[in-house]
Parts: sequence; structure tokens; C-alpha cells
Amino acid sequence: MQNDNEPSEETKNEWENDPDNWIWGMFYYNPKDKRSYFPKRIKEFGWHANYADPNYVVIVSCSNSCFYKICQIISINPS
Repeated sequence: MQNDNEPSEETKNEWENDPDNWIWGMFYYNPKDKRSYFPKRIKEFGWHANYADPNYVVIVSCSNSCFYKICQIISINPS
């Protein structure tokens, strides 16, 4: 039984293989796809991110802000 919001495997494969959903061949951008992350074709190589997902943008922004703040603290107070 499949969740109504979850696309079928066939749809997922179509989205992932459609060159129009890839920016410069390496950034996945598909507003129809609600997944933030999905496995790469070779699963051992990790995960792809969907840059069209607003949740992903928030996560990356927060992560970058935290990293920047930590770098500032370290450079101000070298031990």
C-alpha cells in the first residue's frame, strides 16, 4: 500500500532522469518532488538534495549560519 502523497517509483525515476530537473547536471531542482533528500543511483555514494524544497533551503541556511558563527568565535578567541 502506497501513501497518496508519495509518488510512484516510476514517477521518481522519471523525475531523476529528466535533464530539465538538473541544473548544470549536478544540482537537482524539482518543485513537484517533495523529498528533501533521495539516494543517489549508486547508494554507496550518498544522497542528493532537492534544492527546490523549502525545508532544504532552511536547513542549509541554518547550518551555514552556525558554521559561520563558530568560525567567528574561534577567530576572535584563539586559544
